[in-house]
Amino acid sequence: MKLPFAITVALALAHPSARSAEPGELFAKGVAAYGEKRYEDAAKSFEDVRGLGVESAELDYDLGSAYYRLGDVGRAIVAFRRAEKFAPRDPDLRENLAMALDRATERLPESGDLPWQKAFTAWRRSLSLGEEKALFVAAWTLAAAILLASLFVWRTPLRRVGLLVGVMAVVLGVSYLTRLHDEKTRPIAVVLDPKVEVRTGPGEDYSVHFLLHAGAELRVEETQGEWSKVSVSADRKGWLRASTIEKV
Repeated sequence: MKLPFAITVALALAHPSARSAEPGELFAKGVAAYGEKRYEDAAKSFEDVRGLGVESAELDYDLGSAYYRLGDVGRAIVAFRRAEKFAPRDPDLRENLAMALDRATERLPESGDLPWQKAFTAWRRSLSLGEEKALFVAAWTLAAAILLASLFVWRTPLRRVGLLVGVMAVVLGVSYLTRLHDEKTRPIAVVLDPKVEVRTGPGEDYSVHFLLHAGAELRVEETQGEWSKVSVSADRKGWLRASTIEKV
């Protein structure tokens, strides 16, 4: 995934404070460093651009690639997941994310084992949150228009189509709102440290429940001071230091 010239210009104008800090120049510096295999310098430049409030699929993709080359699988997955929010169907991004996830020893479980559940999850992942919202709004608007038209033109097939589209709108709405709720209240995070102890409570005095390693994805349930309660699966929940993970 390469950054088009138009996006480079947009980077320079994306944030009020970015103009003086020249994010476009910082990004170009990172690209040059990456091309020269100075991956640490490249990652720093890309992080500097992000620090100015700039967000884009291209920026996070390149940042993830730099971290992956450095062997920092945790930060690579964080960056690729952030890029995925903007470009979930990009083939290069999907390939690099898959390679990074293969290097992680723990994965979030799939939601459901039935074929339709897997198909629905795959379809959801192919859409950004904004695209899913747009589909919901479009389906709801279409259903309302069809049902309204059926009041003036009494045709049973027309009503049936309207009801069918209405059901689809409800399903899309539930899916979108559930996803939005999860992202706000149970965000996905990634373990950054090579090995992290997950404890039964928020403190060193609690016993170690299980271990996680760099690249492990999890859900953050709540945070109390320096500790976060996380869940990897239904039977793998506990507390770890918030500084050992980064939210996507």
